[in-house]
Amino acid sequence: MTYHRMFRACLVLLALSAVVVGGAAALRAAGDAQPASPAAGDSNVLAVVNGENIDREQLLKVLMERYGPDELQQLIVDMLVNQEQKKYSVEVSDAEADEALQREVQQQIDNRKRQVLQQGRGMVKWEQYLEQMGTTEAQMRDDIKKRLLEQKDAPALLRRGVVLTKLAWYNHLTHDRFEVAHIQVETEAEANDAVKELNDGKEFAEVAQQRSRDQYTSNSGGQLAMAFSEGDYKIRPDIPGPEFERVVMSLKAGEVSAPVKSNVGWHIIKLISKEDAKAGSFKDLEPEVIKLIVDPRTTNIGQVYVWRLIRDAKIENKSGLKLTFIDQLREREEQGAGAKPAEGSGTETKPPSEKPAEEGKKPEGGEPAAPAAGGPEAPPAPESGP
Repeated sequence: MTYHRMFRACLVLLALSAVVVGGAAALRAAGDAQPASPAAGDSNVLAVVNGENIDREQLLKVLMERYGPDELQQLIVDMLVNQEQKKYSVEVSDAEADEALQREVQQQIDNRKRQVLQQGRGMVKWEQYLEQMGTTEAQMRDDIKKRLLEQKDAPALLRRGVVLTKLAWYNHLTHDRFEVAHIQVETEAEANDAVKELNDGKEFAEVAQQRSRDQYTSNSGGQLAMAFSEGDYKIRPDIPGPEFERVVMSLKAGEVSAPVKSNVGWHIIKLISKEDAKAGSFKDLEPEVIKLIVDPRTTNIGQVYVWRLIRDAKIENKSGLKLTFIDQLREREEQGAGAKPAEGSGTETKPPSEKPAEEGKKPEGGEPAAPAAGGPEAPPAPESGP
């Protein structure tokens, strides 16, 4: 991953990443290139082919149609992050930039090692691969580092990636965060059956694995891959709308809701834990933020943060270009708005007789794992930190 793409991995929207990364280099290269001297007497002509002109407007039209929407979206995200950087006076030291570089180098080595071991199906060891390639891990590290540093604007892009990561963790810490699990079924009758099993003593995770139809959580005992904050249903498809959020925020740690209806079915929700928003300026929390940069959740925290920026910004599209992220947010919000509270939903009816957990007690197994690569789809859980 080049520095250019490494920074994009933080900023780019999951649904657009494949397109944006490919188009960015081409468009920026086109923008950096100096056109040949125009034909005499016409500064608008860029080339003459067998007597026919190719003018500047033709080239711009092709570039705008091919790369314009993705590049405009990226410029918007860049501007949002720059505004936040100025707002909180976020800086990056030389040591932080070097640490980020070392992490990127190590990540590339780890990825290569994982590929070798998977393809070799246990029959080829990493040391054997290095010997066959005539290199060592130290030499590979030096080669990757050199290749990264050869990229245009590498130091600046690296620092911007660190800025984004710091801002993302600060944003995460300064919101109330809810760890939840749920069981999703199609009908109220199925939901009541699940409640009966819980009241009969079955573990929540067991019922979720057996009954839940949620593609994101059914294999994890119903637990969402990462905590969410109020309003995240607009940007995360694994949160089934505002009514789901409302019920979560009415529960105590360890408590289980009565059946709740959303626009995708019925849910029984368990609040595993809640972490309160931290108070303090960016400078106050920066020491904690710096420690969290190496946290494995950084990729997903960064994605969610970018989507929150887009969600909360006032963006006026005057380009005539189709900005996909605006359509995605609008569609997501409309889907959420279509979810109506069901009669008797929430905690008004009798929930399963599960006792609340001790205040502040963490769920078994510690922090949840980050979502697997490639899901949830856009809007996120919006790729990686520096």
